[in-house]
Amino acid sequence: MAMVDYVNVNTQSSDTCMGSAYPSGQLSQHVHQTLHAVRKPGYVFSHWVDGVVSPQVVSYDNPRSVLLTQDSTFTAVFRPSRRYHVEGRTHNPDRGAVFGSGDFFEGDTITLHAVPNSGFAFAYWSNGSTRNPAHIVVDRDTLLSAVFRRCEVLRVDALTSDHSRGYVSGGGYYNEFDVATLRASPQLNYVFHHWNDSCTDNPRSFSVTQDTAFTAFFVSLDAIGNVDEASSFFSLSPNPARSVVNVSVSLQAAPLSQCRLAVVDASGLERLSLPLNGPDTSIPLDNLSPGTYFVVLHSPKGSFTQRLVVN
Repeated sequence: MAMVDYVNVNTQSSDTCMGSAYPSGQLSQHVHQTLHAVRKPGYVFSHWVDGVVSPQVVSYDNPRSVLLTQDSTFTAVFRPSRRYHVEGRTHNPDRGAVFGSGDFFEGDTITLHAVPNSGFAFAYWSNGSTRNPAHIVVDRDTLLSAVFRRCEVLRVDALTSDHSRGYVSGGGYYNEFDVATLRASPQLNYVFHHWNDSCTDNPRSFSVTQDTAFTAFFVSLDAIGNVDEASSFFSLSPNPARSVVNVSVSLQAAPLSQCRLAVVDASGLERLSLPLNGPDTSIPLDNLSPGTYFVVLHSPKGSFTQRLVVN
């Protein structure tokens, strides 16, 4: 039977009025041991000091894992807790309230309860958490707001200006603050142009906060602007292209931050969409099959198209 060697370990507190530490005694040598510092109310663990003759700070972990190789002394150092204010608020007092606010000692674990009024339900906290109640380990002044949603569902209508030109998917019933995504799909030889609020994002996503209706407008590919007019607003290079096409947009289309590029196939289906971050943009074509496509520039000045051949 193998012999087990032991070392003498003294795990102690710098001030027993503030806390304690363990384990101590004869422990197995060459084995990892977990040290624990236990604070008393009104105090928090600060750090570990190792040794007696020349003590030094070696760790801020609690619990802490150590490899025991020799007789050792480990001292847990505590300090008085600071006082912090934790406040729970509601984004709308008509929808609900939050309970549990107050002043607490550092290291305390406190609970905030979000309580909705009739007809509403808790949605999330301002830090993104959806847990209610919220459990917080106090380490700073904290402000947390509860967001409540209406219990009744909201309606999103996805409409088209002309069924012969295209259709829209994504409409239906949603809870408040759900994210709805509408997609406008054109019929053959048509292309999506804009929504009724002038937005050109397709698909478009938004947070549902009320009953909403959006209508998609489509135009024929021949009506988006002729090539001569489009060439004064942007150019394509190379064309034909294989893996990437470079787009240079004229300042005539400014402001560029309100412009968007789309690649549309011959059936009118939008295959790629990307915003403009500057006058020069590269469009990757690796996922497009060889064929004829249309690059559409949506801008405050209108929408303009150029034919693109992908080899």
